[in-house]
Amino acid sequence: MSKDSTAEPKGSIRERIMSAAFQTIAENGFSGSSTLDIASRARVSKRELYALFGNRDDILLACIVERATAISDSLTLPEAQTVRELTEVLRTFGYRLLKGAARPDVITAFRFAIARSQDLPGAARTIDKHGRRASRAALSRLFEQASAKGLVKPADIDKMVRAYFGLVWSDLQVGLLLGVSKAPGDAEIRALADDAASTFIAIYGAAAA
Repeated sequence: MSKDSTAEPKGSIRERIMSAAFQTIAENGFSGSSTLDIASRARVSKRELYALFGNRDDILLACIVERATAISDSLTLPEAQTVRELTEVLRTFGYRLLKGAARPDVITAFRFAIARSQDLPGAARTIDKHGRRASRAALSRLFEQASAKGLVKPADIDKMVRAYFGLVWSDLQVGLLLGVSKAPGDAEIRALADDAASTFIAIYGAAAA
């Protein structure tokens, strides 16, 4: 058997285990899910599971890393040359951010990280690194570039970042985490992103530009 043919099944096994783990934990909670439950759902042996993951915590961290990285990988922003371009960049950024972070599996990962923050701090650190800090860093760079070009009024960059996130998120993320808000559809996400970009530019955009 070739080297490539042995590597391919390993990848599918890992994906099945992670998918099964996420579904099982989402349905039964972390304490109500065993490695046997996960292995059975993934249609793999416990030996195969332990060959890839040491325990449930390792599977959980892998799931969170995968979802958090998927969000941060979509946050590369082009440099805007005009206020109009800056508005469009903010619209696109807001749409991608909300689209990724409001996914049910991502919200579930956030809940896991919060619930296990004391005994499994790596989960929260992973989400913070690839989620909150990554998105804030991308937005800070955008605003620094826009400020240098005179596209926004002189203002503290951190304050601008906080203002934008307040506009784009409002209380939606808290509502999703608590389970009291329904996940927005694509049209609603676009509307939220459009409103946030337009309002931000109305407040911080340089009229002369």
